[in-house]
Amino acid sequence: MTALRPYQADAIRQIERAIEAHAPLYVLPTGAGKTVVAKKIAENAVVARGERVLILTHRREILKNTSLELSGGDFEHGLIQAGLNLDVEAPVQIASVQTLWARCMLTNKVPLPAADLLIIDETHHVAARTWRKIIEAYPNARLIGLMATPCRSDGRGLGNYFTKIIEGPQIPELIAQKFRPWSFASTLRIRFTSKTSSSSPASRPSTLTARHPSQTATPRSPAWRLAKPN
Repeated sequence: MTALRPYQADAIRQIERAIEAHAPLYVLPTGAGKTVVAKKIAENAVVARGERVLILTHRREILKNTSLELSGGDFEHGLIQAGLNLDVEAPVQIASVQTLWARCMLTNKVPLPAADLLIIDETHHVAARTWRKIIEAYPNARLIGLMATPCRSDGRGLGNYFTKIIEGPQIPELIAQKFRPWSFASTLRIRFTSKTSSSSPASRPSTLTARHPSQTATPRSPAWRLAKPN
């Protein structure tokens, strides 16, 4: 079982308090452990309150990583993903949005899993029609969003789903606390050889290091957009 870091435990407390009256959006840099937070929240919902949880993802890799994180917990989980066996009876379902949409909503080949709590990974996708329709199919479920940066590259808002932002520590704070996100530490090393003459210094093999975008610290912004702009 993954031990909670102090900021993760604090986030869980804040989210659990907020969800009674709000739809919170939890913001934490990539690699800092949003899935660990989601696991504990799902566990609290299932074990303590007897609820059912649906975790929405948009890529097979994220679904797989989420499943690995949830494995070994105090609850069973099922996967809704093309090419995998379905177990819709498990109290926690991790679903590929594309598979859930195709099998449960377009064709009804699989019953839409019941859910008291929706956890949306990579929340910037909620502006897409498919995501909106799935969220709207659960009008009585509570909603939690997870995101590294609460904005979209195209400038569009996140719809009207989330009513409170809970910010985790950003990269400079994580480093100061001796918690270095995986994405910050990762680099891409590129080796190249110039086509100029061998006597030229430019022809000597060189190594470049490509920094991850998260290595550029971005100041906190009080103006994160929660609603779609008019």
